[in-house]
Amino acid sequence: MIAKAKAISHSINDIRYITGESQHKKHPEKIYRVLDNLLPSEPDAMGIWNSMQLTLSQHRPIKNSVIRIELSPSPEHTQFYDMEDWQKLWHDFAEEFDKQVIIGKDGKVRSYQTNLANSKYSVWLHTESKGEVPHLHAAVCRLDENGNINNDHNIHIRAMAAANNITKRRGWVQASDISKQNKQEITDACMNTLRSMDRFDWNDYVERLKQCGYDVMLQKDSQDIVRGYSITVSYTHLRAHETVLDL
Repeated sequence: MIAKAKAISHSINDIRYITGESQHKKHPEKIYRVLDNLLPSEPDAMGIWNSMQLTLSQHRPIKNSVIRIELSPSPEHTQFYDMEDWQKLWHDFAEEFDKQVIIGKDGKVRSYQTNLANSKYSVWLHTESKGEVPHLHAAVCRLDENGNINNDHNIHIRAMAAANNITKRRGWVQASDISKQNKQEITDACMNTLRSMDRFDWNDYVERLKQCGYDVMLQKDSQDIVRGYSITVSYTHLRAHETVLDL
């Protein structure tokens, strides 16, 4: 499972995006409300933002006033999920997120615990992406209901640690392990393709890889000479540099 988190300033735009109200969302019908925390009953994007602003107004202005979180489990782990399962996944992640204390090499605390549990937030399920792989988007108010700021220092590390802990707890495969496996599978496919060719030809090579289920994009210089290529499979994007071309 992959998790991303970042404190942002363009808060209302992000909330419109995750709720499907943004004009950039072509299929809002494939976006679903998962749950709200400490918000009015099913508010729209502006309602969510206005409620957060009421809380934020109790403190001096905060530049990055909302935490944006994306949570992407592997599709094989969630293919039979209903809404209660998604709610449980979010609650487990948020709980683990709040537990994290980031400590530097000098032993000093770099990022104290957050308090998502007592902060206003809205969580939405998106299924409109390429391949319709479901994933969660959340907008969380930086100021909790106790008037304390949710720490955003090293927040990306906090999110990754929380996701890895949930992955271990549920017995899922780690995102890093999946990445290694995908890289090895693509490497094997490239080597097997090269071995099967009597003579090397870029068009033939690309076509054979496509038959294996990979999309290949050649990278050429100004003289139309291939200097590298990219291989895409599902949501994995790997690059083969010039050193690979000599195999």
